[in-house]
Amino acid sequence: MKVHSLRIVWLAVGLTSLSVPHLVRADNRAPFCKPQESGTSCAVKIINSNNAALLPVAVHLLKGEPKRSPDTAFNLGLLHMVGKGVKKDESQAAALFEEAANLGHSQAALNLAQLNMAGVPRYDVTAALRWFRVAADGGNLVAAHNLGLILLEGTLAPRDIASGIKYSEFAARAGHEGAAFNLGQLYLYGKGVRTDYSLAREWFEKAARKGHPASQAKLALMYARGLGVQQDQAMFKQWLLKAARGGDENAMAAAKSMNLPIN
Repeated sequence: MKVHSLRIVWLAVGLTSLSVPHLVRADNRAPFCKPQESGTSCAVKIINSNNAALLPVAVHLLKGEPKRSPDTAFNLGLLHMVGKGVKKDESQAAALFEEAANLGHSQAALNLAQLNMAGVPRYDVTAALRWFRVAADGGNLVAAHNLGLILLEGTLAPRDIASGIKYSEFAARAGHEGAAFNLGQLYLYGKGVRTDYSLAREWFEKAARKGHPASQAKLALMYARGLGVQQDQAMFKQWLLKAARGGDENAMAAAKSMNLPIN
């Protein structure tokens, strides 16, 4: 089976987590608003209604908040990012995400980091790393996963195995399958750490049981070779088939060569 090296996967900027703050004022300028409901809360309802004609109203409500909360700035940034109800302007989106991030919005910090990596408003690795760290320290799993990979690989920042493991473990323990897979890789191949097959198996199994095909393929390999676990051909075939049925190309090729029924 082909060895999968650690790699950074830049996930698309999240555009679905429109969050609603506590109620701060009444606003009856849109049909979705209720008495004492905040403009941001009403704007989110409009956005989620998929009523394109009312999107400018959502923008108006967000811009009209007397004191812009982190959620208000974040949601307004999302609208500028995709050009809904307002002209698409990624630079303005970045400015709004930065405003929200400075107020503690971890998803905004993640979005800003990814925009910095994409060259908005300019390509800035240093700024991106800072915002990834802000988002990760704020509990964002995707940011922790990305930052962990960056620190483990040492390509965009000085290699820091200890910090890379810390952020990757945080994401993996909270359910991020990719982070668990990367930790498995780290210990399986001794990338900057002592090879530890037992730890590798634990991390692969954690992701494999959540349906991660690449982890299932690696777990199959470990059962086949008796790495960190007693050699077991039945378990090897079981995990190999799960990986193949999940679309892992290496597992599919191996299963086919063994005449195992994938379908």
